Amino acid sequence: MSIAQSKIDGIIKGGHYGTGKDIGNVANPEEETEALSNEKILLDDFYFSLYTPLDKKMGVLILQSYTRDQIADIFRPFIIKMFKVSSYTYNAKIKSFMPEEMQNAFKENSIVKNFNFSRRLLINNLDEDAARSGEFSVSIKITSLDNNINLNNLPKWRRAIGQTALGLPNIPDDILLEDFNNRNAVIRPNGGRTNGGSFNLYSESPDIKATIFLEDYIRVEVDSGKPDWGQLRIFAQETLDEMVKPEIYPEDYLNED
Repeated sequence: MSIAQSKIDGIIKGGHYGTGKDIGNVANPEEETEALSNEKILLDDFYFSLYTPLDKKMGVLILQSYTRDQIADIFRPFIIKMFKVSSYTYNAKIKSFMPEEMQNAFKENSIVKNFNFSRRLLINNLDEDAARSGEFSVSIKITSLDNNINLNNLPKWRRAIGQTALGLPNIPDDILLEDFNNRNAVIRPNGGRTNGGSFNLYSESPDIKATIFLEDYIRVEVDSGKPDWGQLRIFAQETLDEMVKPEIYPEDYLNED
């Protein structure tokens, strides 16, 4: 913990409990089982870093997770409660953030897989014996089956797909997909990983919040998935100082070249 730097970091233990599953012996799984009750917890180590400068309205929480295990659903509410001021209505709000430099690296090697459109429609007078009108939620998902669409050629695909028309009974004009209320795309890394995110299809500068794989930056044990804790701490500090702070506190970097 560093009070002078307004930061606390370290390793905490956490995990799943009360899942209704049993704990057993690998060699003899049908015997000597024990229920994972609310009093039992499967513990693992998780790294966290919390930066809260007193002269700022925003802080930064860096929280490590594993592919199949995380504690964000417990830790985030704890942080919100910790910053709750008694007798006041002020509450901390947490939202995901990915530094622009990491976003750009992700975008350079990514593909656009899905186009999602949705809107509400009111259809009138289908039949004399039917209800006079009905309101519907229409969702359309278009999936690319190859890896040809990326952010560089996305504008031409966006124009082509956006001009697709939807025709419905008793609606005089066809509805173009580009006129739908919600228009999102899903982006994925080009290489088999499933991390990625969705973004506004008509945004000129998509804001991506993808999963960051630690093995791309530091040493991680293959079998357990545990990171080298020393390297992780250095990586988290460098990411905070070199990428995150300049973006969320730009006023502190106005005089730098």
